[in-house]
Amino acid sequence: MNEILLLHGQAGYRRYERRALLRIAEEHRDGVVMTTGGSIVSERETFDLLQSHFYCVWVKASPEEHMSRVVAQGDMRPFNTGDGGDASRNAMGEALEDIRRILASREALYARADAVVDTAARTVKQSLKETGTGRARRHQGKTGDRMNAMTEPLLFKQTLAGEERELVSFATHPSRYRHWTLDVQGDVARLKLDIDEEGGIKPGYKLKLNSYDLGVDIELHDAVNRIRFEHPAVKVVVFESGKERIWCSGANIYMLGVSTHAGR
Repeated sequence: MNEILLLHGQAGYRRYERRALLRIAEEHRDGVVMTTGGSIVSERETFDLLQSHFYCVWVKASPEEHMSRVVAQGDMRPFNTGDGGDASRNAMGEALEDIRRILASREALYARADAVVDTAARTVKQSLKETGTGRARRHQGKTGDRMNAMTEPLLFKQTLAGEERELVSFATHPSRYRHWTLDVQGDVARLKLDIDEEGGIKPGYKLKLNSYDLGVDIELHDAVNRIRFEHPAVKVVVFESGKERIWCSGANIYMLGVSTHAGR
């Protein structure tokens, strides 16, 4: 990994990561167990690809446990200042704060996992047993189905740090599209826009005359990425409208006017 970062930088590393993930998904269609780096959630396209192909489990731990596990592995590089004493202790304190900050910034993304295994004060065997017996806590949608790219609502509520928040998921699947139709034949992909007026991401937000909202954009984002990574032989993408003499009338101004600031 260090050589890839040195030669190709962060962008190159993320590019190879995405390619590797797609290759694993294609070569192990019957299933495979794998681990990923925690930072994969920061790459939206790669994370969406991960969720659309795999059942994702968040192996959760506290910042202090993350720190202790690094130390137990004998990796003292984050704390080794060469001076010893107070300098080393300060370095450990700074590293712990960095871990806290990173976990806090990613919590909402990790919460999109299909299940969570909380490893706090548990041995590896205990955590593995919890996962294997199906007792891992599942995130529930309104219907009680486990939430993933096939069943998860794009807009949902999640309790994080004791506070209920409204979150948006970018994980979807062509079988769930309400506004777009994706058809790939050889080296030609066709995307047809036929917006469902009642299919707004927020209830009551009507999408008249092929007007759009974030849900329409999320589906388009998913379709474009599927063309890029699942159909690399495609050379031409044709956009069509499912409504006669109408392509898209833009955002619904009235609905924007009555929406909250966060909703806009």
